[in-house]
Amino acid sequence: IFCGLALMAALDIRLDPGTVMIASVALGLVVDDTCHFLVGVRSRIAAGDTLEQSIETAMCGAGRAIIVTSLILASGFSVLVLGSFAPSMYFGVVTAAVIVIALVADLLVLPAAAVELNAYGVTALIASNGGNTHHRPRSLRYATPNADRTARERCVQNVRRMTEQILNFLLSVARTKLDQNQAAEE
Repeated sequence: IFCGLALMAALDIRLDPGTVMIASVALGLVVDDTCHFLVGVRSRIAAGDTLEQSIETAMCGAGRAIIVTSLILASGFSVLVLGSFAPSMYFGVVTAAVIVIALVADLLVLPAAAVELNAYGVTALIASNGGNTHHRPRSLRYATPNADRTARERCVQNVRRMTEQILNFLLSVARTKLDQNQAAEE
């Protein structure tokens, strides 16, 4: 979505009632691929595979479908560029670009992030099923509720800490850019 907004800024596309809808439509389209991939990973983890094996299996199964559907959607929206109504043209080009960017993120960034976040206990969070022990992996099925809750709490704390670090980094980058702009104006 942020890449779509950046593309709109680069192409000098103004936000108006026609272009405001792009983010919500694009998000609704691309979130399905992410969910399909994560469900594939989760089912393989539940079957006892490691995270890396789960990602590889999900990539072979859901990955193909993700590629095909994303390319079909991007092609369909890119047809709108051929029209003469500017808001439809903008809608088509930005939505198609967001779909392609999300495809790349699902295939490259999401697996890499899952492997990196594995050190913070994200695999246990992915494998858990919100307290429903019927569909949980064997390794967690007989764990005590307190142990499972503690693992989830640790994971949530780690994700919060990482989110804070990312936000602090982004704020420092924004402050640096703001200082550079103010210095350039003086």
